[in-house]
Formats: sequence, C-alpha cells, structure tokens
Amino acid sequence: MADESEVEDALCDFIVATLYPGGTEGLDASAPSLAGAPAKVQRGMPLSLDLEAMIRDGVIDIAVAARNGVERVTTRYSRKWEMLIPPVHTITVTPPSQTITLGGTVSVPQNVALGWGPHAHTIHAVQAGESLQDIAAALAAALVAQGAPVVASGTSLTVASGPDLRARVGGFGTMARELKRQDKSFQITIFTPTPELRDDVAKIIDPALANINFLTLPDRTRGLVRYERTIVIDTYEKMTEYRRDLFFWVEYPTITTMQAPEVIAIGSTSGSDDTPRPQRFFP
Repeated sequence: MADESEVEDALCDFIVATLYPGGTEGLDASAPSLAGAPAKVQRGMPLSLDLEAMIRDGVIDIAVAARNGVERVTTRYSRKWEMLIPPVHTITVTPPSQTITLGGTVSVPQNVALGWGPHAHTIHAVQAGESLQDIAAALAAALVAQGAPVVASGTSLTVASGPDLRARVGGFGTMARELKRQDKSFQITIFTPTPELRDDVAKIIDPALANINFLTLPDRTRGLVRYERTIVIDTYEKMTEYRRDLFFWVEYPTITTMQAPEVIAIGSTSGSDDTPRPQRFFP
C-alpha cells in the first residue's frame, strides 16, 4: 500500500539514480555526483549542525519531504480487483497424451491439476520441500483412488488405456483494489555551498523529474508526476549556504492487496478442453 513515505523514498531513489547514473555500488560518501560534488539525498530536512558540516565539506544536501496538508482528494475509480503482479510458473507439464511429464523447478505457491476421462481429476497444492517426483506420485495416487489406471514413474505419469492424461499448472497472482487516490505536493530542497553548484544541481534534477510521467512506487503502483513551482532562497548566503526548493505534485493510489489462485480446473474429455486458454483468477 503506497504511503507518502514510500513516495518520498521513490523520489529519493530517482534523484540518486539521476545524480549517479552509474550507480552508487562501491562508492564512498566523497564520490562526486554528476554535478561535480558529492551528494547526500534523504527524506526530511537535515539538522542544522549536520547541514553546516556538509556545507563546510562541500557536500550537496538534497532533502525530500511531503508538504503537510497540501493535497487534493482525487478518488474516482471503482473499487474492483485488478491484477497487480502476474503469477509465476516454475513447474512445466507436457501436452495431453498417454504419458505426461513434469519439469522445471518446484516453488510455492503453485497448484498442479491432473485429469483423465470425464470424472477422474485432482488438484495438488505444491508444498515446500517437495520434489517433482513427490508431486507426480501424489497426483497418481489421487487419480488411482478415483479408478484411473495411472502409474507414476519418476516425474512421469502414464495411463494404460482410455483417454489421454491432461495437466495444467496454476500460480498465484497478486490482486489489488484501489481504496482512495490523492494528489500531494512534495518538496525537493537543494542545499549547496555555492550558488553555481546550486544551479548545476537544479539543472540536472529539475528537468529529470519534469521529464517523467509516472514514478514507480514500492507497491508496484505508479504516481503521476507534475511540476508545480520553484523557489530560490539566499537568506543564508553569509554562511555560504545556498538553497533552491523544487515542488512537484505526485498523484498516487492507496491500495489493498490479496493473493489469488489461477483457475486450472480440468473438465470434460473433449478436445477443446485440452486447448490452452487464458486463465482466470479469484477473488
């Protein structure tokens, strides 16, 4: 669920990636940014003593914070469940035949369905620690109990006679439902030891933020980004502290999520039932 703190984190990550396009892995705090001086990016305004120390050391400080109370309610979409994260299938099955084989790797959560004829069918919920052989044996045992002449051998299942075996694999997707939507103002404050460095940093960050339409948030939703205004502050120039504030609106949703299994039920023995078709999800 996206919170304003997560929007702040996403803005910080974007600014760091903009100032350090090669990444920060292996760099120390003194590594210069694209602006030519080391930069520190964090949520919230710095303490006065910390800011003074950074300015003295020639470090760029960039603070990101939501503006209290400066927001609009923009809720307008229905509360229906939508796919947020599609399922992952790590187990594979061969096409319908007298012998089918399980392949891939075992991971949870997943379901494997097996069917033979009009009435013999089962769904096995994959358990942590199981092997493909364990799954094949469990599927065979369930169909044998229903009268199907199925034999498991390793990762393969074979039927002696009658209709072909049919198998499907279903994963679990993450469904999301939007509860509300807000358009909130966020302030990006740049502190530098010189006005020239302040200009250089702003010329990098401002157009980079203005150039994106959507900001990807930690919960996989996206926030709509729009420029608001800029303020330049020289009040503390006697202390060699130069400041510029950039304001951007970010419209983002608040959601709730749930895991939902794919529908993999196997029905009749007709040929059309064996044809792959789009999977549905519950809820």
